[in-house]
Amino acid sequence: MLWRPRLDVQLSVESWLPEVIVVTAAGQSESASAISHIQSGKLYLYDQGLSGIALIKAHYHVQSEHPVADSQFVVRYRSAGGNSPHLQDAERRPLDELDRAVGVISDRVGRFVSTKPTRHALLDVPLREVLVQYESDGEIKTLRLVTNLLDVSAGTIARLDRHRWQI
Repeated sequence: MLWRPRLDVQLSVESWLPEVIVVTAAGQSESASAISHIQSGKLYLYDQGLSGIALIKAHYHVQSEHPVADSQFVVRYRSAGGNSPHLQDAERRPLDELDRAVGVISDRVGRFVSTKPTRHALLDVPLREVLVQYESDGEIKTLRLVTNLLDVSAGTIARLDRHRWQI
């Protein structure tokens, strides 16, 4: 199989300049490349191809046997099921008009549960799932966003994902 180099770029939205530019090694996944360049105190917006337990874990360190977030993330996840984890013991959060105005249909906080716990060791951290409806080619679709941002509105999370495409 022919190796095709891929260029991974992390762009600072403060300066609009690249902070990281990497030509990946043969066979290196996008997630593995992203993990190796996570910086403390930053917010990362990831596409669906970069979802994964290892990517989430990379945003934390363990202090006194408890995971502590070093950085924040919003990542697109496939619907729960198959290789995409479920949110266990999820509590619904109320939506306001601003949330609904940007298409948010659900906002829940819980913890990921793996159907293969021996294969996927999950951190016991609260995660937030925001579901956003949108129209694409005349069809209504639902986007699943998973984040560790617990103190902002669901509408803000939806707008962060939408505006990442402006880059």
